[in-house]
Amino acid sequence: MSDIRVLVADDRTITRHGLVATLREYADFEVVGEAADVADTVRKTEMLRPNVIIVNGAAERAEPNELMRALSRTFGNGIPAVLILVDAPEARFFRAQHEGARGLLLKQSSTDHLCTAIRMMAAGYSLFLASSFGPAASGEQPPAEPPEDPASRLSALTPREFDVLRQIVRGYTNAEISRRLCLSEGTVKSHIQHMLTKLQLRNRVHAVIYAFEIGLTPDPEPLDDPSPNPQPDQIEPRCLAPRG
Repeated sequence: MSDIRVLVADDRTITRHGLVATLREYADFEVVGEAADVADTVRKTEMLRPNVIIVNGAAERAEPNELMRALSRTFGNGIPAVLILVDAPEARFFRAQHEGARGLLLKQSSTDHLCTAIRMMAAGYSLFLASSFGPAASGEQPPAEPPEDPASRLSALTPREFDVLRQIVRGYTNAEISRRLCLSEGTVKSHIQHMLTKLQLRNRVHAVIYAFEIGLTPDPEPLDDPSPNPQPDQIEPRCLAPRG
């Protein structure tokens, strides 16, 4: 797979260098440049053609809304994917979405979450906190009432539907989930459909994005030889024979 070309925009040198150093630890990322302000970001985007631009939402000289307007003037609809790192969702980031930003990630997210977000955006997906961002439209403002916490929807799932969601987040196919949970593939498909309906999601890709947004990360893979006294929820179910 080709390296994902990343440009980091932040007017704080220390935090910018820290982010660059972190991304360079991953073989599929190529940090092609750094920028400290809007003009520098636009110029280096033209020169270096990054796949993803990471912007510090707290930057003053690379303020996200101003940057998005400058990128729009220069590239039109050909703006690279822009991921904004924020301390907390704010109305101005809603406007940045309207200006063409494709992603929003909280700064307290883990490095794994950041890398997953970059890979997803390089693949063409958008990534926003569902609890804070609705469909962008000209002049639209965020809702006045606090929106529903998307994580609260998990309470509508049955234990088995939740198990299936966790397996999807791990990247398993229906056939693999069938073997791991000792269910027929037809039953797995039924659980997936019910899970998607209850969580108000369109497909399993959106299920992974949803899980990412609410912090539902994949559990560590179970050991073949578990500890002498494992907790019940640490033991993966085993099938003695295939079941139809």
